[in-house]
Amino acid sequence: MKIGFDAKRLFNNRSGLGNYSRTLVGQLVRNHPQDPIVLYTPRAGMEVDFTSAPNVRTVFPQGAWRRMGSLWRTSALAGIAAKDGVELYHGLSHELPIGIERTPVRSVVTIHDLIFMRHPEFYSAFDAWMHVRKVRYATRVADAVVAISRQTCKDIVELLGVPEEKIRVVYQSIAPLYTGGLSADRVEEQLSGFDLPKDFVLCVGTIERRKNQGVLLEALRALPEVNLVLVGRRSGRYGQQLDRYIERHGLSSRVRLLSGVSSFQLACLYHRSRFVAYPSIYEGFGLPIVEAMGCGKAVLTSSGGCFSEAGGQGALYVPCRDVRAITEAMDRLWRDGELRTRLCGEGLRQVQRFSDGDTSERMYALYNELLGRK
Repeated sequence: MKIGFDAKRLFNNRSGLGNYSRTLVGQLVRNHPQDPIVLYTPRAGMEVDFTSAPNVRTVFPQGAWRRMGSLWRTSALAGIAAKDGVELYHGLSHELPIGIERTPVRSVVTIHDLIFMRHPEFYSAFDAWMHVRKVRYATRVADAVVAISRQTCKDIVELLGVPEEKIRVVYQSIAPLYTGGLSADRVEEQLSGFDLPKDFVLCVGTIERRKNQGVLLEALRALPEVNLVLVGRRSGRYGQQLDRYIERHGLSSRVRLLSGVSSFQLACLYHRSRFVAYPSIYEGFGLPIVEAMGCGKAVLTSSGGCFSEAGGQGALYVPCRDVRAITEAMDRLWRDGELRTRLCGEGLRQVQRFSDGDTSERMYALYNELLGRK
Protein backbone atom coordinates (compact mmCIF):
# COMPACT_ATOMS: atom_id res chain seq x y z
CA MET A 1 0.00 0.00 0.00
CA LYS A 2 1.50 3.35 -1.05
CA ILE A 3 0.37 6.08 1.36
CA GLY A 4 0.70 9.83 0.88
CA PHE A 5 0.53 12.34 3.72
CA ASP A 6 0.09 16.09 3.93
CA ALA A 7 3.33 16.66 5.86
CA LYS A 8 3.41 20.45 6.13
CA ARG A 9 2.87 20.44 9.88
CA LEU A 10 4.93 17.30 10.39
CA PHE A 11 7.99 19.29 9.26
CA ASN A 12 7.05 22.79 10.41
CA ASN A 13 4.98 22.67 13.60
CA ARG A 14 6.72 21.74 16.85
CA SER A 15 3.56 21.24 18.90
CA GLY A 16 -0.10 20.28 18.49
CA LEU A 17 -0.75 19.26 14.90
CA GLY A 18 2.94 18.62 14.31
CA ASN A 19 3.15 16.19 17.21
CA TYR A 20 0.05 14.38 15.97
CA SER A 21 1.57 14.01 12.50
CA ARG A 22 5.00 12.87 13.66
CA THR A 23 3.68 10.36 16.18
CA LEU A 24 1.21 8.74 13.77
CA VAL A 25 3.41 8.66 10.67
CA GLY A 26 6.50 7.61 12.63
CA GLN A 27 4.69 4.62 14.07
CA LEU A 28 3.38 3.61 10.63
CA VAL A 29 6.88 3.87 9.16
CA ARG A 30 8.31 1.62 11.87
CA ASN A 31 5.47 -0.92 11.95
CA HIS A 32 4.97 -1.28 8.20
CA PRO A 33 8.36 -1.01 6.47
CA GLN A 34 6.94 -2.84 3.44
CA ASP A 35 4.63 0.09 2.62
CA PRO A 36 6.06 3.08 0.69
CA ILE A 37 5.21 6.39 2.36
CA VAL A 38 5.35 9.75 0.57
CA LEU A 39 5.47 12.98 2.57
CA TYR A 40 4.30 16.10 0.72
CA THR A 41 5.41 19.45 2.14
CA PRO A 42 6.12 22.91 0.73
CA ARG A 43 9.18 23.19 2.99
CA ALA A 44 10.92 21.48 5.91
CA GLY A 45 11.63 23.64 8.92
CA MET A 46 12.95 20.82 11.10
CA GLU A 47 14.62 17.44 10.82
CA VAL A 48 12.47 14.39 11.56
CA ASP A 49 14.35 11.19 12.30
CA PHE A 50 12.13 8.60 10.59
CA THR A 51 12.14 10.45 7.26
CA SER A 52 15.48 8.81 6.45
CA ALA A 53 13.88 5.33 6.56
CA PRO A 54 14.16 3.41 3.27
CA ASN A 55 10.38 3.30 2.75
CA VAL A 56 9.96 7.09 3.11
CA ARG A 57 10.24 9.72 0.38
CA THR A 58 9.76 13.46 0.89
CA VAL A 59 8.40 15.53 -1.99
CA PHE A 60 8.81 19.31 -2.29
CA PRO A 61 7.47 21.74 -4.92
CA GLN A 62 9.52 21.80 -8.11
CA GLY A 63 10.14 24.51 -10.70
CA ALA A 64 7.88 27.55 -10.49
CA TRP A 65 5.88 25.89 -7.70
CA ARG A 66 8.80 26.52 -5.31
CA ARG A 67 7.69 30.15 -5.06
CA MET A 68 4.05 29.16 -4.51
CA GLY A 69 4.21 26.46 -1.84
CA SER A 70 0.74 27.08 -0.40
CA LEU A 71 -0.90 27.01 -3.83
CA TRP A 72 1.06 23.85 -4.71
CA ARG A 73 -0.25 22.17 -1.58
CA THR A 74 -3.90 23.02 -2.21
CA SER A 75 -4.15 22.94 -6.01
CA ALA A 76 -1.45 20.67 -7.43
CA LEU A 77 -1.06 17.86 -4.93
CA ALA A 78 -4.03 15.78 -6.04
CA GLY A 79 -2.57 15.29 -9.50
CA ILE A 80 0.97 14.84 -8.20
CA ALA A 81 -0.10 12.16 -5.72
CA ALA A 82 -1.97 10.31 -8.47
CA LYS A 83 1.08 10.43 -10.77
CA ASP A 84 3.24 9.16 -7.90
CA GLY A 85 1.04 6.08 -7.66
CA VAL A 86 -0.27 6.95 -4.20
CA GLU A 87 -3.18 4.67 -3.37
CA LEU A 88 -4.39 6.49 -0.27
CA TYR A 89 -3.80 10.11 0.77
CA HIS A 90 -4.28 11.27 4.36
CA GLY A 91 -4.78 14.96 5.13
CA LEU A 92 -3.57 15.12 8.71
CA SER A 93 -5.03 18.50 9.64
CA HIS A 94 -8.44 19.47 8.26
CA GLU A 95 -7.49 19.75 4.57
CA LEU A 96 -7.42 17.78 1.33
CA PRO A 97 -5.98 18.98 -1.98
CA ILE A 98 -8.55 20.29 -4.44
CA GLY A 99 -9.64 17.74 -7.02
CA ILE A 100 -8.57 14.61 -5.17
CA GLU A 101 -12.06 13.18 -5.63
CA ARG A 102 -11.45 13.19 -9.40
CA THR A 103 -8.39 10.93 -9.11
CA PRO A 104 -8.10 7.20 -8.32
CA VAL A 105 -6.54 8.10 -4.95
CA ARG A 106 -8.69 7.26 -1.89
CA SER A 107 -8.62 9.91 0.81
CA VAL A 108 -8.88 10.34 4.58
CA VAL A 109 -8.96 13.63 6.48
CA THR A 110 -8.37 14.09 10.21
CA ILE A 111 -10.48 16.75 11.92
CA HIS A 112 -9.00 17.82 15.25
CA ASP A 113 -11.64 20.35 16.27
CA LEU A 114 -14.18 22.82 14.96
CA ILE A 115 -13.30 25.61 17.38
CA PHE A 116 -13.50 28.14 14.54
CA MET A 117 -17.21 27.24 14.31
CA ARG A 118 -17.98 26.67 18.00
CA HIS A 119 -16.04 29.77 19.11
CA PRO A 120 -15.46 32.07 16.12
CA GLU A 121 -14.67 34.90 18.54
CA PHE A 122 -11.17 33.44 18.86
CA TYR A 123 -10.50 33.96 15.13
CA SER A 124 -10.48 36.83 12.68
CA ALA A 125 -13.50 36.81 10.37
CA PHE A 126 -11.32 35.88 7.39
CA ASP A 127 -9.50 33.05 9.19
CA ALA A 128 -12.77 31.55 10.43
CA TRP A 129 -14.27 31.74 6.93
CA MET A 130 -11.20 30.11 5.37
CA HIS A 131 -11.12 27.30 7.94
CA VAL A 132 -14.81 26.56 7.39
CA ARG A 133 -14.39 26.58 3.61
CA LYS A 134 -11.50 24.11 3.74
CA VAL A 135 -13.08 21.75 6.24
CA ARG A 136 -16.43 21.65 4.43
CA TYR A 137 -14.70 20.64 1.21
CA ALA A 138 -12.45 18.06 2.88
CA THR A 139 -15.22 16.33 4.81
CA ARG A 140 -17.45 16.28 1.72
CA VAL A 141 -14.96 14.66 -0.68
CA ALA A 142 -13.06 12.40 1.74
CA ASP A 143 -13.78 8.68 1.66
CA ALA A 144 -13.52 8.70 5.46
CA VAL A 145 -13.29 11.35 8.15
CA VAL A 146 -11.25 10.76 11.30
CA ALA A 147 -12.25 12.62 14.48
CA ILE A 148 -9.74 12.67 17.33
CA SER A 149 -12.46 12.57 19.99
CA ARG A 150 -16.15 11.81 20.36
CA GLN A 151 -16.71 15.50 21.04
CA THR A 152 -15.17 16.37 17.68
CA CYS A 153 -17.26 13.64 16.01
CA LYS A 154 -20.39 15.19 17.52
CA ASP A 155 -19.36 18.64 16.27
CA ILE A 156 -18.70 17.34 12.73
CA VAL A 157 -22.17 15.81 12.55
CA GLU A 158 -23.92 18.80 14.09
CA LEU A 159 -22.06 21.68 12.44
CA LEU A 160 -21.07 20.20 9.08
CA GLY A 161 -23.87 17.72 8.50
CA VAL A 162 -21.49 14.84 7.81
CA PRO A 163 -23.18 11.42 8.20
CA GLU A 164 -21.95 9.76 11.38
CA GLU A 165 -21.28 6.50 9.53
CA LYS A 166 -18.59 8.30 7.51
CA ILE A 167 -16.69 9.27 10.67
CA ARG A 168 -14.26 7.16 12.69
CA VAL A 169 -13.12 8.21 16.14
CA VAL A 170 -9.41 7.47 16.48
CA TYR A 171 -7.97 9.12 19.56
CA GLN A 172 -4.76 11.08 19.36
CA SER A 173 -1.90 9.04 20.78
CA ILE A 174 0.70 9.97 23.34
CA ALA A 175 4.35 9.89 22.32
CA PRO A 176 6.48 7.29 24.18
CA LEU A 177 8.55 10.15 25.60
CA TYR A 178 5.68 10.95 27.97
CA THR A 179 5.14 7.44 29.27
CA GLY A 180 8.58 6.50 30.57
CA GLY A 181 10.20 7.21 33.91
CA LEU A 182 12.97 9.80 34.27
CA SER A 183 15.56 9.95 37.01
CA ALA A 184 15.55 13.01 39.25
CA ASP A 185 19.16 13.74 38.26
CA ARG A 186 18.29 13.70 34.55
CA VAL A 187 15.33 16.00 35.13
CA GLU A 188 17.39 18.50 37.11
CA GLU A 189 20.16 18.42 34.49
CA GLN A 190 17.70 19.31 31.72
CA LEU A 191 15.97 22.06 33.69
CA SER A 192 18.98 23.63 35.41
CA GLY A 193 18.90 26.75 33.23
CA PHE A 194 15.25 27.64 33.83
CA ASP A 195 15.51 29.03 37.40
CA LEU A 196 12.43 27.12 38.53
CA PRO A 197 10.90 27.23 42.03
CA LYS A 198 11.13 24.09 44.14
CA ASP A 199 7.42 23.28 43.70
CA PHE A 200 5.10 24.56 41.00
CA VAL A 201 1.90 24.00 39.06
CA LEU A 202 2.52 23.48 35.34
CA CYS A 203 0.27 24.72 32.52
CA VAL A 204 1.11 23.76 28.91
CA GLY A 205 -0.37 25.36 25.80
CA THR A 206 -0.14 28.30 23.43
CA ILE A 207 -0.49 31.56 25.35
CA GLU A 208 -3.84 32.66 23.94
CA ARG A 209 -7.28 33.64 25.17
CA ARG A 210 -8.86 30.25 24.41
CA LYS A 211 -6.32 28.47 26.60
CA ASN A 212 -7.49 30.69 29.46
CA GLN A 213 -4.22 30.90 31.44
CA GLY A 214 -5.37 34.19 32.94
CA VAL A 215 -7.78 32.39 35.25
CA LEU A 216 -4.81 30.66 36.90
CA LEU A 217 -3.19 34.02 37.56
CA GLU A 218 -6.41 35.22 39.18
CA ALA A 219 -6.44 32.12 41.38
CA LEU A 220 -2.79 32.63 42.28
CA ARG A 221 -3.59 35.91 44.04
CA ALA A 222 -5.47 33.94 46.72
CA LEU A 223 -2.83 31.18 46.95
CA PRO A 224 0.39 32.76 48.26
CA GLU A 225 2.22 29.41 48.57
CA VAL A 226 1.60 28.34 44.97
CA ASN A 227 4.01 28.92 42.07
CA LEU A 228 3.03 28.64 38.41
CA VAL A 229 5.01 27.76 35.27
CA LEU A 230 3.38 28.51 31.90
CA VAL A 231 4.87 26.78 28.85
CA GLY A 232 3.87 27.80 25.33
CA ARG A 233 4.49 30.20 22.48
CA ARG A 234 2.72 33.54 22.55
CA SER A 235 -0.15 34.26 20.17
CA GLY A 236 -1.57 37.76 19.71
CA ARG A 237 -1.95 40.30 22.50
CA TYR A 238 -2.99 37.88 25.22
CA GLY A 239 0.58 37.30 26.35
CA GLN A 240 1.07 41.04 26.85
CA GLN A 241 -2.14 41.17 28.88
CA LEU A 242 -0.83 38.40 31.12
CA ASP A 243 2.50 40.23 31.51
CA ARG A 244 0.69 43.36 32.68
CA TYR A 245 -1.51 41.36 35.07
CA ILE A 246 1.53 39.64 36.59
CA GLU A 247 3.30 42.99 37.07
CA ARG A 248 0.24 44.80 38.41
CA HIS A 249 -0.52 42.17 41.05
CA GLY A 250 3.04 41.47 42.17
CA LEU A 251 3.17 37.88 40.86
CA SER A 252 6.52 38.10 39.07
CA SER A 253 8.37 36.09 41.71
CA ARG A 254 5.86 33.22 41.50
CA VAL A 255 5.22 32.94 37.75
CA ARG A 256 7.56 31.71 35.01
CA LEU A 257 6.68 31.94 31.31
CA LEU A 258 8.72 29.57 29.14
CA SER A 259 8.74 29.09 25.38
CA GLY A 260 10.89 27.17 22.94
CA VAL A 261 11.37 24.17 25.23
CA SER A 262 12.22 20.85 23.61
CA SER A 263 9.93 17.84 23.85
CA PHE A 264 12.32 16.21 26.29
CA GLN A 265 12.48 19.34 28.44
CA LEU A 266 8.68 19.41 28.45
CA ALA A 267 8.60 15.82 29.70
CA CYS A 268 11.02 16.87 32.44
CA LEU A 269 8.78 19.79 33.37
CA TYR A 270 5.82 17.44 33.71
CA HIS A 271 7.85 15.18 36.00
CA ARG A 272 9.11 18.09 38.07
CA SER A 273 5.69 19.72 38.61
CA ARG A 274 3.44 19.18 41.60
CA PHE A 275 0.40 18.84 39.35
CA VAL A 276 -0.77 20.12 35.95
CA ALA A 277 -3.54 22.66 35.32
CA TYR A 278 -5.28 22.91 31.94
CA PRO A 279 -8.20 25.39 32.12
CA SER A 280 -8.86 25.65 28.37
CA ILE A 281 -12.24 26.91 27.22
CA TYR A 282 -12.57 24.47 24.30
CA GLU A 283 -10.44 21.76 22.68
CA GLY A 284 -10.74 18.92 20.23
CA PHE A 285 -8.91 16.58 22.60
CA GLY A 286 -6.52 18.14 25.13
CA LEU A 287 -3.22 16.33 24.61
CA PRO A 288 -1.39 17.96 27.58
CA ILE A 289 -3.88 16.21 29.88
CA VAL A 290 -2.79 12.82 28.56
CA GLU A 291 0.90 13.74 28.51
CA ALA A 292 0.71 14.83 32.15
CA MET A 293 -1.00 11.60 33.21
CA GLY A 294 1.59 9.59 31.27
CA CYS A 295 4.27 11.32 33.34
CA GLY A 296 2.44 10.34 36.52
CA LYS A 297 0.88 13.69 37.38
CA ALA A 298 -2.55 14.65 38.67
CA VAL A 299 -4.48 17.04 36.42
CA LEU A 300 -6.89 19.91 37.05
CA THR A 301 -8.90 20.70 33.93
CA SER A 302 -12.17 22.06 32.58
CA SER A 303 -15.52 20.34 32.92
CA GLY A 304 -17.60 19.61 29.83
CA GLY A 305 -16.53 19.19 26.20
CA CYS A 306 -13.83 16.66 25.38
CA PHE A 307 -11.86 17.01 28.61
CA SER A 308 -13.30 14.00 30.43
CA GLU A 309 -12.59 11.85 27.34
CA ALA A 310 -8.91 12.63 27.77
CA GLY A 311 -8.74 12.73 31.56
CA GLY A 312 -11.15 10.00 32.65
CA GLN A 313 -10.83 9.40 36.39
CA GLY A 314 -7.31 10.84 36.45
CA ALA A 315 -8.36 14.49 36.60
CA LEU A 316 -10.27 16.93 38.77
CA TYR A 317 -12.84 18.92 36.76
CA VAL A 318 -14.03 22.49 37.34
CA PRO A 319 -15.90 25.09 35.24
CA CYS A 320 -13.19 26.88 33.28
CA ARG A 321 -14.50 30.41 33.96
CA ASP A 322 -15.24 29.94 37.67
CA VAL A 323 -12.27 31.56 39.41
CA ARG A 324 -13.47 30.59 42.88
CA ALA A 325 -13.89 26.92 41.95
CA ILE A 326 -10.49 26.86 40.25
CA THR A 327 -8.86 28.53 43.25
CA GLU A 328 -10.37 25.98 45.64
CA ALA A 329 -9.37 23.05 43.42
CA MET A 330 -5.80 24.32 43.04
CA ASP A 331 -5.51 24.78 46.79
CA ARG A 332 -6.85 21.28 47.40
CA LEU A 333 -4.48 19.64 44.92
CA TRP A 334 -1.52 21.66 46.19
CA ARG A 335 -2.09 20.53 49.78
CA ASP A 336 -3.62 17.04 49.45
CA GLY A 337 -0.91 14.52 48.61
CA GLU A 338 -3.29 11.57 48.92
CA LEU A 339 -5.62 13.08 46.32
CA ARG A 340 -2.71 13.67 43.95
CA THR A 341 -1.54 10.08 44.41
CA ARG A 342 -5.02 8.69 43.72
CA LEU A 343 -5.42 10.80 40.58
CA CYS A 344 -1.95 9.78 39.41
CA GLY A 345 -2.87 6.11 39.65
CA GLU A 346 -6.14 6.61 37.79
CA GLY A 347 -4.34 8.68 35.18
CA LEU A 348 -1.74 5.99 34.49
CA ARG A 349 -4.57 3.53 33.85
CA GLN A 350 -6.42 6.02 31.64
CA VAL A 351 -3.38 6.78 29.50
CA GLN A 352 -3.17 3.18 28.31
CA ARG A 353 -6.07 4.01 25.98
CA PHE A 354 -3.85 6.36 24.01
CA SER A 355 -0.79 4.31 23.08
CA ASP A 356 0.76 5.26 19.74
CA GLY A 357 0.71 1.64 18.59
CA ASP A 358 -3.04 1.33 19.10
CA THR A 359 -3.75 4.58 17.27
CA SER A 360 -1.54 3.77 14.28
CA GLU A 361 -2.93 0.25 13.90
CA ARG A 362 -6.51 1.47 13.97
CA MET A 363 -5.61 3.98 11.28
CA TYR A 364 -3.84 1.32 9.23
CA ALA A 365 -6.91 -0.90 9.45
CA LEU A 366 -9.02 1.99 8.12
CA TYR A 367 -6.64 2.46 5.18
CA ASN A 368 -6.92 -1.23 4.30
CA GLU A 369 -10.70 -1.13 4.60
CA LEU A 370 -10.93 1.80 2.18
CA LEU A 371 -8.72 -0.04 -0.31
CA GLY A 372 -10.80 -3.21 0.00
CA ARG A 373 -8.09 -5.18 1.78
CA LYS A 374 -8.18 -7.18 4.97
